[in-house]
Amino acid sequence: MTLELKARLADARKKSGNSMNGEIHSRIEATFNNSAQRIAAVIWPLLQKLDDDDQAKFADLIAAMARDD
Repeated sequence: MTLELKARLADARKKSGNSMNGEIHSRIEATFNNSAQRIAAVIWPLLQKLDDDDQAKFADLIAAMARDD
């Protein structure tokens, strides 16, 4: 890993609160062409910062957006 990449990952880790492995994993997943995987990779770190009640509200909101009523 280059020093620049390592520094960028360390900075991203500090901002997101993820571990280095988690940050690497989320960035690799985000490079996949599958839209659902890219969305999940972005949302997952956000969910980790919420308490259980707020996670449930967020999940309900996403599910409501996905429904085709």
